[in-house]
Amino acid sequence: MAKLLKSEPSQLLTRYGLALSLLVACLLGGHYLHVMTAKQGILDEEIINISGRQRMLSQRIVLMAGRYTRTGAPRYKALLEQSLDDFEENHAWIMENAVTRGTEIDAHYHADTGTNLDQRVTAFAALGRTLLEEQTEPGSTEEIAQRLEDLAIVDLLRDLNTAVTLFEDAANAQARRLSNYETLVMLVTFFVLLLEVLLIFYPAHRKIDKMISQLSFRAWHDEMTGLANRARFVARVREMIAQNPKQLDRLFVLALDLDGFKDVNDTLGHPAGDQVLRHVASVLTAKLAATSQLDDHVVARAGGDEFLICGLLPSGNVEDFARTFGEDLIAAVEAPVTITLDGNRTTQCLVGVSVGYALGDRTNDNIELFLSNADIALYESKRRGKGVTTAFETAMREAAEHRHYRTQEIKIGVTDFEFVAFFQPQIEFATGNIAGVEALARWRHPTHGVVGPDEFIELAQDVHVLNAIDGQVFLNAFEAYRQARTDGYDLGRLSLNASEKSLKDPDFCDLLFRVANIHDIQPEDVTIEVLEDVLTNEDAGDAIQTIHKLSRAGFGVAVDDFGTGQSSLSRISHLDVSAIKIDRSLTLQVGTETMEKILKATAAMAKGLDATLIAEGIETDAQRLAMKALGVDVGQGFLWSKPLPIPELKHWIATELGREFRLIAGGR
Repeated sequence: MAKLLKSEPSQLLTRYGLALSLLVACLLGGHYLHVMTAKQGILDEEIINISGRQRMLSQRIVLMAGRYTRTGAPRYKALLEQSLDDFEENHAWIMENAVTRGTEIDAHYHADTGTNLDQRVTAFAALGRTLLEEQTEPGSTEEIAQRLEDLAIVDLLRDLNTAVTLFEDAANAQARRLSNYETLVMLVTFFVLLLEVLLIFYPAHRKIDKMISQLSFRAWHDEMTGLANRARFVARVREMIAQNPKQLDRLFVLALDLDGFKDVNDTLGHPAGDQVLRHVASVLTAKLAATSQLDDHVVARAGGDEFLICGLLPSGNVEDFARTFGEDLIAAVEAPVTITLDGNRTTQCLVGVSVGYALGDRTNDNIELFLSNADIALYESKRRGKGVTTAFETAMREAAEHRHYRTQEIKIGVTDFEFVAFFQPQIEFATGNIAGVEALARWRHPTHGVVGPDEFIELAQDVHVLNAIDGQVFLNAFEAYRQARTDGYDLGRLSLNASEKSLKDPDFCDLLFRVANIHDIQPEDVTIEVLEDVLTNEDAGDAIQTIHKLSRAGFGVAVDDFGTGQSSLSRISHLDVSAIKIDRSLTLQVGTETMEKILKATAAMAKGLDATLIAEGIETDAQRLAMKALGVDVGQGFLWSKPLPIPELKHWIATELGREFRLIAGGR
């Protein structure tokens, strides 16, 4: 369609150019004929006037010749001479400009038989000149004057009258011809215009109407699915509110977002994803069409894999209907979808959908708030594990606003370098000494003080600043670790938590190496902790490559939160893992028979991999003893210390660890 919209305007422009050219040609032709008619009319009028004047001059010459013959007065001689001059000049002009006006005129002036008009005019003028030359005294040229009069009154006058008539006839004939030409041009112009209307303008008008309809459709509909787009959806909901002002509490909006759609695009390709979207659109449309309880409804694709539905339920419990309808939609969308690959192969794929819904409020017709409530409920469905229907509650908006404000604060915090490292010691069970410290991210909020990671990690990931926070924490941790060693404190290995996004950065290992080198810290002094979940992802390839690079560079690699995910032992066995950290949720269950079996197996696996086994979340001495008995090497938890900034950690070392921690003499 985009190609059509690009090509048709060019075609229409060509057609309009051709039509305009034809019209201009016809108009120019008509204008030319009009100008020629006007010019010819002026010329014909002048010819007729001069021809008629010749008759008058011939009679004037006769009159002046008689008076001059009788009186010999110079005055009459001058008048006669002037009249002869005018008569001859007019005749010469007629011979040059008018005689060719027609065959009859030409024959009248140049006839080969008998005496023609040109000869009579010449003879008449010659007699007049002779009279002027031979007049010596009054009455001496009466015979010449008589001959002049006889010629002028009979033959010459008759021929001049005929000439005038012929010129008038020729002028009229020419005028009729030009008029006919003008009429013909006008008819041709009208015919061309009619053809252009039928063959160009009308088809072009239809094409323009079609293009306008297409553009209008695209402006109000989603091209992929044919559903209304968000703008059209908002307009329709606004219409429903305006038409039912007393039934606002009978309105509901469902916001839907597909689950697993990204996997379809990534594994089967975007054409397959497009087929899924069209299938979901048809499912939603069919479900609404089959629902007779609704007075009015509209369904839209809001963008990506998000859909919106608004309906008006005239009777019954709106909330029950919206919840049940949402659950029905989840069941319908989750049915296997058959899609076509490469034009002939077919396969089935599964997608799910999460639904959030909001109900109208009779006291509030704010449509944006209405839709926003449904979006907030959808977010809650996603947070609860997807594939569920969630109703909007006021507390959700408060939480959403809190997330929004906190997100903005996180962005500012990254800009202002407010994220730092706190350190929690890791204690060797065998010696009671510090085996290392784990650098944990903390946010020094300018108003709320120190904020833990539970308050910002997920939000930072949503707004794509987790990498920046990792970088700030790493820099702070390296600087603090270096300073502590300079002050004489051996903190063992420095453990850093790397996010999945950092691990997928191909430059992460090189950057980490350079930063460690700047702070005079060797790679073997640093352990990078990797969440077990990172190893279970289908797209973990880039992260695993980075883990291999870290191991080859000399950095330690620890599997963090082990026991909470579904990591494959075969995958871990292929990694150069230096430590395995048992999650605190398993530590809390120590003492049960089943858990002790799991922990013994884990300890055996760690020993087989030559990896240190670390237990997190140890809070009691009983847990410490149990973990030590099960073969755990290192413990970490509140039994010893909570995460501390480096000055407080050094104070804790000096006052709490005391006898079991040695200072490096003279510092380093």
